[in-house]
Amino acid sequence: MFAVNINVCICSFLQFFILLHCMQEKEKRREELKRLKNLKKREILDKIEKLKDVTGDTAVDFTEQDVEGEFNEHEYDEMMKVRYCFYCMTC
Repeated sequence: MFAVNINVCICSFLQFFILLHCMQEKEKRREELKRLKNLKKREILDKIEKLKDVTGDTAVDFTEQDVEGEFNEHEYDEMMKVRYCFYCMTC
């Protein structure tokens, strides 16, 4: 009887540590993904700054809000139409 209780305790203890390890790994992956997203956002903002420098157009008004969140094709099309309407033949 005592041996059965020890086995149950050991199994519960192992399950706890396995669960804890999985949670830690998931948190590491989440942090790495967050780091990579921030790095990508920084790269995009740097490219926008280069674009401003190369074109001499400081009115290029892309902001950090423009590169955050999920991509929405319709919002993008509208934003491009407003910003670069002189290229648009249907405006």
